[in-house]
Amino acid sequence: MLNSNASYRLLSLLKRRMPVGRRQENDVFFVAFAVSALVFLLPIAVGLQLVHLQASAYSACVGLGLIALALWVWKHTGHLKAALLLYEGTLLALILLNVHLLGGVMSPVMVWLGIVPLLPLFIASLRWAYVFLALSFLAVLVFYMLSAQDTGHSRQEKALAAMMFGTFIVTQMVLVGTVAGVATRRLRQIHKDNRRLRILTEQLRLSHTHKDRFLSSVSHEMRTPLNAIHGYLDLLRGRHDLPAEAAEHIGHAATAAAHLLGLINDLLDYAQIRQGQFTLSPQPVQLPALLQSAHTTLRALADEKGLAYTLHLSPQLPDWVQADPHRLTQILLNLLGNAIKFTARGQVALHAHYQPHSPQQGTLALRVVDTGPGIPEVLIEKIFTPFFQAQVQAHTSAQPGVALHGNGLGLSITDSLVKAWRGGIDIDTRLGEGSTFTVHLPVGLSAACRPAPRPGEALPHAAPLRLLIVDDHAMNRMVAAATLRKAMPQLSIDQAENGQQGLEKLSSQRYDLVLLDIVMPDMSGIEVLQKVRQNCPPPYRHVKALAFTANLDAEVRAQCEQAGFDGFLAKPFNASSLINTLLQTLDQPFPQPQETGP
Repeated sequence: MLNSNASYRLLSLLKRRMPVGRRQENDVFFVAFAVSALVFLLPIAVGLQLVHLQASAYSACVGLGLIALALWVWKHTGHLKAALLLYEGTLLALILLNVHLLGGVMSPVMVWLGIVPLLPLFIASLRWAYVFLALSFLAVLVFYMLSAQDTGHSRQEKALAAMMFGTFIVTQMVLVGTVAGVATRRLRQIHKDNRRLRILTEQLRLSHTHKDRFLSSVSHEMRTPLNAIHGYLDLLRGRHDLPAEAAEHIGHAATAAAHLLGLINDLLDYAQIRQGQFTLSPQPVQLPALLQSAHTTLRALADEKGLAYTLHLSPQLPDWVQADPHRLTQILLNLLGNAIKFTARGQVALHAHYQPHSPQQGTLALRVVDTGPGIPEVLIEKIFTPFFQAQVQAHTSAQPGVALHGNGLGLSITDSLVKAWRGGIDIDTRLGEGSTFTVHLPVGLSAACRPAPRPGEALPHAAPLRLLIVDDHAMNRMVAAATLRKAMPQLSIDQAENGQQGLEKLSSQRYDLVLLDIVMPDMSGIEVLQKVRQNCPPPYRHVKALAFTANLDAEVRAQCEQAGFDGFLAKPFNASSLINTLLQTLDQPFPQPQETGP
């Protein structure tokens, strides 16, 4: 007898051989019963022929043909119930004929009446099964009554045979029906549990979505004032008329603001990663200056701990590359900050190398080396897991002088950034000796650009230009305006506090460039520029436009490009990225479209 596993494998094999689209449970049961009947009837027909029961052998052959016809009807017409009726009618007629030929109610063939109701029970309904059960039971009664003329057996023997066969048919039906009922109830319970789990899963998904949106919204709103604080502190650091003590205090405040802004950026980036909105914004970057700036940002933290804090730039390092300056800085600050955080004494060093692969492409290798406690082997594969900070603390708390701060997201976000960049990150660590993190990033070479001024340094020979800043946050407008005036004193700057004001100014005045905030309460920056491009007459419609936003996911970038933006300026911005992006955009000639009228 086949066990359940073997039966399941046979059913699976049979299902794979059935036509595509005809592999429902009812179809599988019908084909299994029909094929089984063919398999068993063939040797029975041969056996009946061998024992010279010609009529029974002939009936078995006819039954084989009719069951094969039922399979043909099922396969070529798709009418399962018609095929079922043909199969059941053939089976019942074949059994009754052989009961008549082989002894009537005393014939052992009567036992096969018990299988007649089974197939309808599996593929049709309980009602169908009861119909064929009644037919089988009625057949027993008919043959019992017809056996009155049989003198070969006593009345008691015929009655006992009829009772046994009838009881067997009913008992088998009851048992199978009970098993089927239990299975049906279990399936109903499973479906009910599955529905409950689907509801809970959907509720959990919605909860995570709301949490991520809340986190993204709150982080975005917190970045606005912090970006202003950071921008004003940068402007103050560029002044040369401050007392030394005030300059030192401003430097510490700028470091603290940068650290707090970094934490908020981590939370916002984590929310974007979970929502699948994590993208890169490549632009021309002066690589040595960016590396020097990022390295200098954390010098105060390294000096407080008495660490040797060094930067080593390879002579082969290109001056200008095409990269995302914000994300590259973020990677550097995360790795350097992590190294400083876990290093009690010794040094933290940043090494930068460039390996060319073609005249315009290569790999930037950034290596951060520290003399910290190292990372236990059991944690190496887990350190890129979000919020893994607590477990790292547990393994390193014994190290004297190690101050742990942060949210446990830095390395996780760094790993996501490197993967989004199509790069790689390697770790070499030894307990008690230190760790080395090496990041490999593919970058393209970029044409030399005008270097951005240092804070407080004005651009020489700046041409008189008109600029419009459209942003619903006054602090963002003031910081951008103050930064630009420091670098470009001859620049004429106008401001608009919402989309409608910006549209009115752009429709009536000519500007060389407009910084358009994307998210505004009355009208988005995308809508403003679409109206300008479509409805304003020349030359107003030809104004250069930069998308001024913290949200640069793929969908927003595509919408901005479709609306006609010339570039993107990511928030939070610094003086270097603001000036460079502005100058690069103004140097690009605007494509003159065909005139279609205002």
